[in-house]
Amino acid sequence: MCIADINAETRAHSGRTPCAFTLIELLVVIAIIAILAAMLLPALAQAKAKARRIKCVNNQKRIGICFQLYADDNGDKYPVHKGWADVGGQGPSKPYTGGPAATYAGDTPQTNRLLNAYAKAIEIFHCPADKGDAYNPVPQVPTCWDAYGNSYMVQWSKDFFGIRLVDGALDATGGRSLEPIKGSEIAKKASTKIIQGDWPWAPNRPVDDVRSAWHNYKGQRRDIMLYGDTHVDYSKLPDTMDINQPVDLNFTWW
Repeated sequence: MCIADINAETRAHSGRTPCAFTLIELLVVIAIIAILAAMLLPALAQAKAKARRIKCVNNQKRIGICFQLYADDNGDKYPVHKGWADVGGQGPSKPYTGGPAATYAGDTPQTNRLLNAYAKAIEIFHCPADKGDAYNPVPQVPTCWDAYGNSYMVQWSKDFFGIRLVDGALDATGGRSLEPIKGSEIAKKASTKIIQGDWPWAPNRPVDDVRSAWHNYKGQRRDIMLYGDTHVDYSKLPDTMDINQPVDLNFTWW
């Protein structure tokens, strides 16, 4: 007689059946698992959001250093380039071709973006929470990284909202039409001098569009902003600001 037959005969004589879960026990286990999952998922979502925020903060700190290194090598002057987007980053994979975005210079090749020479990796220009630009709503282009090759918008070519321009502009022939700021000017009050922020930081972006809220704190939108001393602030500028507000060195920002 083989071992399997002996075991079967033993079970038959003992009257015992193999252990198994009842239907009620299975339902209880499933319910417990569902409750635990419901408790853990929000915590996981918050952890992911925090990780994206930390990555974005680190990106912008490194970009701030790139700006300073560039100024050190260029007579204390900050960069001069074609548009809002092309101070650093990649050549976009799906550039916007119409609307206001056509003037952003998102089509500038990676090799022609001035801060790339100072960045160890162009990924520092990519915010992991990038949801695109609601000012240029093109569903086929989901992120600013895809559209412009850069997730961050520097204060380029003009003063507005009380913020002094940072980077200068090129004219149609490639010559300088507006001079950039100098590091010595930023040093007058570097801790409040706005350099750049998450692309939708400017108040002319639709505030009620999900693409304008890359980062949130307790359900409220926040922007990650880079300042002249390279510190990064996780805050929120007012939704309504006067575009013609004059630059004031002693204001909350300038």
